[in-house]
Amino acid sequence: MDTESLLELSAHKGSAVQLGPFESNLKDDSQVACRGMGPIRMANGQTISGYVHDAFQLQLNSAGLVNATSPTTVTGRLESMDFGWGLPLQGKAKWTMTVVLNSSNGRTLRIASTTEFEGGMNAILFCQNAPGFFMINVQALVRKAITSPEFIALLN
Repeated sequence: MDTESLLELSAHKGSAVQLGPFESNLKDDSQVACRGMGPIRMANGQTISGYVHDAFQLQLNSAGLVNATSPTTVTGRLESMDFGWGLPLQGKAKWTMTVVLNSSNGRTLRIASTTEFEGGMNAILFCQNAPGFFMINVQALVRKAITSPEFIALLN
């Protein structure tokens, strides 16, 4: 959970929304290749878009803004995601994600987030560290969406 997001959402008590499914434009929504070391997968067979959905769900639930009987539903689409590294000798890497949130009230919000990190020169350590930075990037994406001035319009 993100404190900044919770503070932002607390100003909107009384608003409520259903959080619908999140879909994906990714070719493979279940894993990401990592430097020839094999795939990075979500725990318990979860999809990447499902993980992003759950991050939004956690924040909205924590703020008391989810209501299964709300007339407004927000769905999402993981429009793009990239995991890449710079030149091998630099050892730099980044996660980039773009999500589009669509409200049943006709409003849309598109948010992108990039998290850069030192990947290291060792491919094994690089791939072991990548999932932690994926989670950091998802948290940053959720924070960026929730703190956007346009976010609350999705809920009303």
